[in-house]
Amino acid sequence: MGKSERRDSIDDIKNYYTSSSEDRRLGIQQLEFEITRRLLDRYLKPNSNVLELGAGGGRYTVELLDKGHRVTSVEMVPGLVEVSRQSIQAKGLVASATLINGDARDFRDHTQETFDVALAMGPFYHLVSAPERATLLKDMIAAVKPGGLVITIHLTRVGLMGYMMTRFPAWGLEAPDQIKHIMTAGHLPDHPRNGEFRGYFTTLKEIQQLHEKHGLEIVRLHSQDPCIGSVDEIFNRLPDDIKEAWADALTALSHDPLALGSGRGIFCVACHKT
Repeated sequence: MGKSERRDSIDDIKNYYTSSSEDRRLGIQQLEFEITRRLLDRYLKPNSNVLELGAGGGRYTVELLDKGHRVTSVEMVPGLVEVSRQSIQAKGLVASATLINGDARDFRDHTQETFDVALAMGPFYHLVSAPERATLLKDMIAAVKPGGLVITIHLTRVGLMGYMMTRFPAWGLEAPDQIKHIMTAGHLPDHPRNGEFRGYFTTLKEIQQLHEKHGLEIVRLHSQDPCIGSVDEIFNRLPDDIKEAWADALTALSHDPLALGSGRGIFCVACHKT
């Protein structure tokens, strides 16, 4: 059976990211960016060889390269790969970067390298099929050296509710069936796939079960935007020096069990057992 027959089409997700700038999103969700780059700095050993799946426009790619890591990035939107390439060239970091335009699920078609770290920044919150999430995780494990790290990002159901309540409050009244589907199944089975955001929203239990089932030991879970939920303006409007202080404080808080329920994204650090 061919890939197209046994896999979910993600053409609508590709169209979504083609028409919406990931750099613009990180400009809005500034706390997520600040905490994530701090966590990457904390967990990655110096001069790591990193596989980055779902690299977007390369904001984190540049951060990783600037820290002295080697990075092989995989991104399915050609325009975002070009944005990443230009940013890397402007910083003089081309020698340490390999940019691949392709589906994250097919990364083994493009590289057979073994990595110190496999990092999936977006794929796990777009793959609505449990078997596909499991297959991608297994492929990432196979691409990492024994003792290496597998880092995955997941969207929460609580975070979605907060986002929709603040951005689209009528949703709670107009689409109770959609809310029920997401709270029970994690996604909308009848999503129109019309280029609007389509994702999978998980629970902490699911994250733990997925990783443990495949022999990964979870080192720690972090909230990417604790306390502010989806109200990004609370953080964004702060002066830079105060913003830095709060980013440090909230990074320290991000692994508190109560903090895990207060944000949109979960940053999961797991170890490939030897």
